[in-house]
Amino acid sequence: MIFYGHDHNASDITGKSRYVNLGSAECFNKAEVRIGIIEIRNNEYTLEKLNIPYVDDGFMEAFDIRQVPARDLIRQAFITREVTEM
Repeated sequence: MIFYGHDHNASDITGKSRYVNLGSAECFNKAEVRIGIIEIRNNEYTLEKLNIPYVDDGFMEAFDIRQVPARDLIRQAFITREVTEM
């Protein structure tokens, strides 16, 4: 099993090996971090994938205060939240 990251799109591909990318840890359209828990017993494994909610109050405001370059692009591409989540 090979875990990799930096690509924001989650994937789980089985071929010669299993290639797992849980997705982005924070730049996601929900205030959730995506994690995986692997349990290995008797030469067998299970992989549990979880989305853990977190409070991100003030996160985008900090982008504006710090004048982060391309903050509008980042906000639009990765962090746009649904209004119903508030």
